[in-house]
Amino acid sequence: MTRRKEKRGIGLKNINSRLDKLKGTYDIQSEIGEGTKVTVTIPCIMEEQAEAIHA
Repeated sequence: MTRRKEKRGIGLKNINSRLDKLKGTYDIQSEIGEGTKVTVTIPCIMEEQAEAIHA
């Protein structure tokens, strides 16, 4: 029987880095036997709002 190596990724670090640039957030909810839910929120502004900001 071979022992499996533990892999440590950088997935959450990548998510954090990208969301920082986009001023976004994420939330992870996980329950044993129920699964995992990941919610990512990225703010956006409508074209009309952008025009008002830059006017």
